[in-house]
Amino acid sequence: MKRRRVAVLGAGVAGLSAAIHLALDGHDVSVYEQRDVPGGKAAPIVQGLYRLDPGPSIIILTQIYEDLFRRAGVSDYLRLRRLDPWSRIFQEGREEAIDLPADREACLQVLSEAEPGDARGLRKLFKAIEKAAPEI
Repeated sequence: MKRRRVAVLGAGVAGLSAAIHLALDGHDVSVYEQRDVPGGKAAPIVQGLYRLDPGPSIIILTQIYEDLFRRAGVSDYLRLRRLDPWSRIFQEGREEAIDLPADREACLQVLSEAEPGDARGLRKLFKAIEKAAPEI
């Protein structure tokens, strides 16, 4: 394969992943980001004296990340761990938080009771993922 110069626009999770794959394939890669920090939606948020490091909000297709870590030789340093609950939702007007369990069916049940429309949307997302990547 011919070595090429490649520009990647955006230093979010997808842009950085693409840049790593391209570099590992032997290309000369430049990453361009309009913000002063990489990370996209996962970039740190600074407000006055406070700093929030949100990281990626939800990682659904862990195999994609694990394959990238392995290929880049950092799988010994970066490990994904399943959380339970995997998300805690706070809503205005609701006194208690909604904890979404790691088990898919239990999660859909909790969400169905709390927000039926959101549960339908999540079920639709799960079906789309299964159709696009049945092995995951």
